[in-house]
Amino acid sequence: MNDVEPDVQRFLDYVNGIISNDEFVQEIDQTIKKEKADQSKGMTYMTYEMKIKEERKEAERIGERRKELEMVTNLLRNKVSIPIIASVSGLTIDKIKAIAKDNHIEVSC
Repeated sequence: MNDVEPDVQRFLDYVNGIISNDEFVQEIDQTIKKEKADQSKGMTYMTYEMKIKEERKEAERIGERRKELEMVTNLLRNKVSIPIIASVSGLTIDKIKAIAKDNHIEVSC
């Protein structure tokens, strides 16, 4: 028993690569061909994709930076020495002192 209307079946066939003479299917096919031929739209999509990738990289950098700051502040709060934090984190002593100051953590210099 086939519960699919003939119009819908012709569309599903088109999605599967079978093009019929159905007027609606032909219209869809022509529209898709026209859109594919329009180079400017392709460039727009590529630009949009590049922008998304750049934003994703920036979000990753921000996340890494937050994690680094969290680690440094936790180490400072646990009284780990600044030279050891500098060695572990790769940050300068001045940067670590600035992080301590920004987070109102007293450190011995």
